[in-house]
Amino acid sequence: AVEPPPAPVAAPIVSTPVAVPPRAPGYDQYQYGQDTNKKLDAVFTHKMKK
Repeated sequence: AVEPPPAPVAAPIVSTPVAVPPRAPGYDQYQYGQDTNKKLDAVFTHKMKK
């Protein structure tokens, strides 16, 4: 905890596309984040319904 490696900082961005749009205003990255969110949302909703 004294000196955190740079890996954990980059991990949340990959695992949670929600953090991508505000951080990177690029259209491609934003669109990728939106598409990934929809996929994760669909999976999550499917699990919740079961």
